[in-house]
Amino acid sequence: MRALIGVRDLFLKYPPELKLHKYAVMEKLRERISDNDRVVRETLYQLLKSLVFPSCKEECEEIM
Repeated sequence: MRALIGVRDLFLKYPPELKLHKYAVMEKLRERISDNDRVVRETLYQLLKSLVFPSCKEECEEIM
C-alpha cells in the first residue's frame, strides 16, 4: 500500500512523468489488481480513478 501511495505522490508532484510512462505504469499497477490485501486493491482503485484514468482521458481528448 505504501508503494501505491508513493506512486500517487510522485505523479502528483511530477504529472508529466505519468504521461511519459503510462504504459509502464499500467503494466506494473495491473499486478496489484488481484492482490490479497483489500486495502491494497482499494488504494489501487483510488489511484487509477483519481490520477491514471483521467490522465489517459485527457490524452485521448487531445488527440481527437
